[in-house]
Amino acid sequence: ITKTLQEQGGWAEKDITDVFSVVEKGGQIQNPKVEKVEEKVEQPETNQTEQIQQPKLSEKPKTKTVPSRLGLLVVLLVAVIVGAGALWYMNYYTESNVEQELPSNYNIKEGGVYYMGWLVEEADLSTFEALNENYAKDQNNVYYESNVIKKADPSTFEALSEYYSKDKNNAYYHWRIIEGVDLSTFEILNENYTRDKNYVYSSGYVIEGVDLSTFEVLSEWYIKDKNNVYIFERVIKEANLLTFETLNGIYAKDKNNVYCLGHVIKEANLSTFEVLGEWYAKDKNNVYSFKDVIKGADFSTFEIIGEYYYSYYSKDKNNVYYGEGVIEGADLPTFEVLSEIYAKDKNNVYFAYDVIEGADPSTFKIVREYYAKDKNNVYRKDNITGASPSNCIVKNLNGCVAPTE
Repeated sequence: ITKTLQEQGGWAEKDITDVFSVVEKGGQIQNPKVEKVEEKVEQPETNQTEQIQQPKLSEKPKTKTVPSRLGLLVVLLVAVIVGAGALWYMNYYTESNVEQELPSNYNIKEGGVYYMGWLVEEADLSTFEALNENYAKDQNNVYYESNVIKKADPSTFEALSEYYSKDKNNAYYHWRIIEGVDLSTFEILNENYTRDKNYVYSSGYVIEGVDLSTFEVLSEWYIKDKNNVYIFERVIKEANLLTFETLNGIYAKDKNNVYCLGHVIKEANLSTFEVLGEWYAKDKNNVYSFKDVIKGADFSTFEIIGEYYYSYYSKDKNNVYYGEGVIEGADLPTFEVLSEIYAKDKNNVYFAYDVIEGADPSTFKIVREYYAKDKNNVYRKDNITGASPSNCIVKNLNGCVAPTE
């Protein structure tokens, strides 16, 4: 700006320096060289006999103001600064320099698409569209998480749920084609089961022998027909069809047995068995995690801790547990569940039942799912990623991953 004004505008370097000084201080410019020049009014020739009308005393002579070079320069500088700022802002925020929040686990930053911090390598940035938490597409490909779904057709692809999808040719479970499916009658029953006019499927696999006319869903985990009770693709051979009933979550029972995911819990007392949560149960004799007895647990004081649906943490008067395992050395009074897989007490941070060495309990917090951080490090599960904690935020999971990953 200085060079241009000197060469093309004839400005002196001192005047330009003065302007910058005043602008920096936020002051107003007063130019001592501003002159107001009184206009010379040409009077028409008149006869001596004509009376010349004099202006009234109250009227001020008309003047012209000569614009200040300094003032014009200030206006010019302000315009240049504002214009440059606007151009920078538009360029920065319309390109990929800033993170764009997409639905769910996808985000866009630094010219790439990321799924939970992992680069979607083949994504076309200009046409990329996140469909839900796990599915996305662009003009070239369809993606489940960060992986391309081979043979999927982007133009007809639609996500049916977080785990199921279809296009004009196939139905998919995660990224895998469900073989032999009839697309026109395909429907989702729950997270684990689907059906069409010909078959019932578990996680995309045909359940052989199911009688479609009597088939019914009992829970997220169990189904039955007139002949059998099933867990996924497996027939529960011990089940009594007439008395079989589901309990909360993974547990069920009939007149003879208690079941966990279709397996008989041999130690269970049928009359006193009760479910405590998605993964825990107890009876008069034992406490169970899944189908396993938690050895030494005190069933009278046993409780699940944490507000998470799939919480694996529990405690009694003696210990803290993750699943059926004791968390050795955990401090009962200060133990706090942070997520389904993270916890801490006054001394340590835990991933499941293992201590995360070096983690700082006072600053440790969850970022999202498998990612966490403290004042020193970023963690994926119980491993230090090498990323900077300041870059790792919930809407920027690619900032949680080290550049070498």
